[in-house]
Amino acid sequence: MKPPRPHPRTRLLLGVLLLPAALGWAIPIETGLPPVEHFRGRDYGGSADNRNLAISDLGLVYLANSSGLFEYDGVRWQPLGFAGANMVGDMLVDGNRLWVAGSDAIGIVEPDDLGIPRFRDLLSEAPETIRGQRFWTQMQRSEDAVLVQSEHNLAMIDGKERVRGWTFEAGVGGAFVLRGSLYVSLYDNSLLRLDPGEEQFISLPPPPEEWIALRSARNFGDGRIAQVNVNNEVGWFDGETFRPLPLDLRDDAGEEPEFVSLAVLPEHGLLALGTVRSGLYIIDEEGHLRAHFTTREGLPEDSVHRIVPDPAGGLWLVQDKGITRLEYPGPVVYYNEYSGLPGPGTAVVRHQGRIYTATTSGLFRLTEQPLPGQ
Repeated sequence: MKPPRPHPRTRLLLGVLLLPAALGWAIPIETGLPPVEHFRGRDYGGSADNRNLAISDLGLVYLANSSGLFEYDGVRWQPLGFAGANMVGDMLVDGNRLWVAGSDAIGIVEPDDLGIPRFRDLLSEAPETIRGQRFWTQMQRSEDAVLVQSEHNLAMIDGKERVRGWTFEAGVGGAFVLRGSLYVSLYDNSLLRLDPGEEQFISLPPPPEEWIALRSARNFGDGRIAQVNVNNEVGWFDGETFRPLPLDLRDDAGEEPEFVSLAVLPEHGLLALGTVRSGLYIIDEEGHLRAHFTTREGLPEDSVHRIVPDPAGGLWLVQDKGITRLEYPGPVVYYNEYSGLPGPGTAVVRHQGRIYTATTSGLFRLTEQPLPGQ
């Protein structure tokens, strides 16, 4: 995938900062701003009403919005035209298969013998109780199953593409698979687990007054589920109890951010949290803040509705007016006026372990400012 292009004023700094590491010198780690690349509707040929995106192991990016389904190979965007493409609500990539869900449809988009994308419906083989005019809006892989949600329904598809489904009067807040067991969180604050022998859901402790309905859940891969609930709590579920993290996060206005999206970065021990209007937060497993990105740090806007990691080490963000790729955590950082470095850079040098930079506004020295919890 083509890497994001840094701002022209930062290229000199980037080259000098990367050179010592490339030569294997032992140097301290400085925290700067990651490269950011933004795509608007005119770039991919669709509307700004984006619903979600998915990324393959090869780095192909798939974007679903109200105008259709689009594919990005790192160089150009192209539409994937098939019947119902503009009604896709969510999707994921599993190997070379693109799973999609939307208006009364769950299935797989695959190329035919001529290379033309075709939609293969799986919902027609599903139980009668979950068919009908329903809009499926959330799809995720959890262990070996694909889970798809609508407002009151849950479908689970196994490795042989067999579909099972259930309807819940209270409404589905979230679902996940942990150690082979299927859990579903309902909006009446109940937590249910599927009894595999009876094919029925049973209510689990904690009692309803202690369990809060989910907003998002992601498998961390170590026997834990990272969760955000409707009370704006972020924490861990281990199959028995939910442990909220002691977060103390504030946005630039001093207000508590409202979390609406979650992604896990288990290889780095990190969680990424998207918000309604406070940007993107990166925290560690104990809830310590590691980074906070807003328009001040280069994001085009402060809304982050979905977060999708890519295999090249970037984070793709679905925002109000387009999508953004953020290189984090990555090997390249840059500094600008928001880092306290005004004016175009003219020279940079490392002296006695510190970085000094000359700009048209004067001479500056880089100092480290630890984040809370560090």
